[in-house]
Amino acid sequence: KAKMMGAMASEPGLMMFTDNTTLSSLLSPDDAAALNKGLDARGIPPASVAKMKPWILSAMMALPACEVARQSAGEPVLDVKLASDAKVLGKDVE
Repeated sequence: KAKMMGAMASEPGLMMFTDNTTLSSLLSPDDAAALNKGLDARGIPPASVAKMKPWILSAMMALPACEVARQSAGEPVLDVKLASDAKVLGKDVE
């Protein structure tokens, strides 16, 4: 995870448009309205993601609201928690 975060920090073009491209410039007006509605429902200001590349926004939006709340509260990613719980129970985890 640290290696991935380092790569993204050193190369912002991996996650963000570094030219004049914006998400709304890639979408039809109807699609942009649907995206903004979904962002608003999650409390994400559309302007805060305007320069994000679609793949990173898709990854963000794919998380259910309950997982976003867990992670915001400092909980580990659900997959990590499940693996940790399994190890505590003596299960083999690779």
